Amino acid sequence: MSKRNRIPAPPIYFNHHDLTEPFASDTGYLLTYVSQMAYLEFDQALEPLDIDARQYGVMTLIDNGTHLSQIAISEKLGFDRTHVVRLVDDLEEIEYVRREKDPNDRRYYRLVLTGKGKAVLEEAKIRAAAAQDETYSCFNPEERETLNRLLRKLGNHRQSMVK
Repeated sequence: MSKRNRIPAPPIYFNHHDLTEPFASDTGYLLTYVSQMAYLEFDQALEPLDIDARQYGVMTLIDNGTHLSQIAISEKLGFDRTHVVRLVDDLEEIEYVRREKDPNDRRYYRLVLTGKGKAVLEEAKIRAAAAQDETYSCFNPEERETLNRLLRKLGNHRQSMVK
């Protein structure tokens, strides 16, 4: 794949290091550290496909949605609208996504995966699953489900506080 000027991933602020005190008991720090390490590994798994984790998210929403607009994607992912425009521009440049006029409201474009984009997304899903399996390999299946459940609970709690 050709290398483009990809939008850089968020910076990784932490080097790999031992999570000893004072970090071992700081839940916020631990969540940030592990999240950024997982993000980096996920992003690296997608790099051969010429996409990053954020573009994977955009493509997944397009694939699962009913002709979503850039505005809808921005709201679902919590990304700034101009950031989504740049991500979609990049995906359109490599012919993974195309914009189509919305027949119900010609002021808007809806986003559609191309055939090439669908094939790349299927490969990306395989790579994403493998990266996650590697990242969370220290957990048995029950522990991983517990982690997911607890993180969803925390996410839902935080989201309800914002509303």
